[in-house]
Amino acid sequence: MKFERSIELPVSAETAFAWHERPGAFIRLRPPWQQTHLLAHKGGIKRGACVSIETKLGPLEQRWEIEHGEFEQGRLFTDRLLEGPFKSWQHRHVFEPISEKLSTLHDRLEIEAPLGAIGRLGEPFLRDLLSRVFAYRHRLTLEDLMRGQAWGKAITNGTVLIAGITGTIGQALAGYLQTRGYRVAGLSRSGKSPWPGLDMYDWDPAEGRVAQDLPNDVAVVINLAGESIIGRWTTEKRRRIIESRTRPIEVLSAFMKDRGIEPDLWINASGVGYYGPRGESVFGEESPLGSGFLAEVCRDWEAAAMTNDVAKRTIAGRFGVVMSAAGGALKQMLPAFNVGAGGPLGNKAAYMPWITLLDLVYALEHCMQHPEISGPVNFTAPGAVTQAGFARALGKAVKRPAFLPTPAAPLKLVFGDMATETLLIDQQVEPSVLKQTGFRWSFPEIEDALKFELGRL
Repeated sequence: MKFERSIELPVSAETAFAWHERPGAFIRLRPPWQQTHLLAHKGGIKRGACVSIETKLGPLEQRWEIEHGEFEQGRLFTDRLLEGPFKSWQHRHVFEPISEKLSTLHDRLEIEAPLGAIGRLGEPFLRDLLSRVFAYRHRLTLEDLMRGQAWGKAITNGTVLIAGITGTIGQALAGYLQTRGYRVAGLSRSGKSPWPGLDMYDWDPAEGRVAQDLPNDVAVVINLAGESIIGRWTTEKRRRIIESRTRPIEVLSAFMKDRGIEPDLWINASGVGYYGPRGESVFGEESPLGSGFLAEVCRDWEAAAMTNDVAKRTIAGRFGVVMSAAGGALKQMLPAFNVGAGGPLGNKAAYMPWITLLDLVYALEHCMQHPEISGPVNFTAPGAVTQAGFARALGKAVKRPAFLPTPAAPLKLVFGDMATETLLIDQQVEPSVLKQTGFRWSFPEIEDALKFELGRL
């Protein structure tokens, strides 16, 4: 079986090739709807380099051992399967120059299925899967390279430190910043890296402990740490949600102050829950605090971040619902929608503030690029969507009907206040700061965003 896909890129062949050589490239190109883990990666993409990955489909796990072969700097690299689910698998990545600022990337695969004629029966399914994979990969490559072209080189030689790096947002952000040329380090309780080539340090905010070998050149802190808000909000769950957001800020800022580390920027995650579960108006960054538990959490979270006394500039990022098939709300919804059992949650006319993971990552670097940005920033898409509009767009993306609503009453019965303040939220949130500073969304509308996330472009 042969499979080919090409895309024209607005950069030179050398620039596109260099992007693929950087440590975060594999993570960036991972399809979000597939569970893929990079286990080992030695030698980059040069001849003789080896890659070990693990893929998971339901309960089935499959290890792939891959070796890079033919290599021509700036023009070509290849890889072939040594061990894995196929009898053979060879992939040629060819970068063809068109001009000094234009090139074409050609992906060419030759695959031999196992079990002979029986294995070949799965060819239509494999072609469809590869079409989705490369639709996603090529669009992401194009968007990343366009950002790099617009923004130029990394704005700092110092380390970008990400707390909460093992989560969906943290991994996407770290991989992106690595391909942009930033030096990235992560904090996690285990200190274990989610992939090779990423510097990791251990910490335990509950015990007030931070690794003593943390770099002294931290220029940017991006704090994404915090207990998941999903689940019934018992008294103990509420305590963990609050403390897991305020305590890490206190511990890390105290550690940096003691060490004399003065980052230029501290970006702290927060949420649109700050405005409360009310839908009577459009909320901008200057809108007042709402009511409810999440509003109180965001208030305390932002207060802890904004009063840190180590960073020269601090941003409180009020995230909308982050759309990614790799995790969060979209991943939880997909099983029902894939079988035609999806639909609006609660009031179909209620507005849901959202943003793609891709645009969230870009918006975070946008804030790094613009020193005039500080204080609260709404990280949402400009295209508002209702529950009915979202269900319709997701159903279209997975090619299934999406008209089965979930009434509010059972959600409130099961999840209590969490349902009211998250699943049934009704908010129109305006990303005023991002608009005013010239940020460009790759996916401002929900239909295109969901098609991209699922490789259905």
